[in-house]
Amino acid sequence: MGSYLNRVRKRYTVTIEAKGEVQQIVVIAYTPKAMLRVVHRLYGHLLTNEDGIDTGQISYQETELL
Repeated sequence: MGSYLNRVRKRYTVTIEAKGEVQQIVVIAYTPKAMLRVVHRLYGHLLTNEDGIDTGQISYQETELL
């Protein structure tokens, strides 16, 4: 249980390239998996085409929060 209390949130600067657009967002999360969940929930419409096929790219940079 001690490791749960020592969890540190991180800042993820995310770049989404999809449908001819480039968007940059900032997500605060504990893990990269949690960050990707947020990105897909909020920007999933940009990452898939009309047929439901993934067409976008996600890249990110992780930094510590101060």
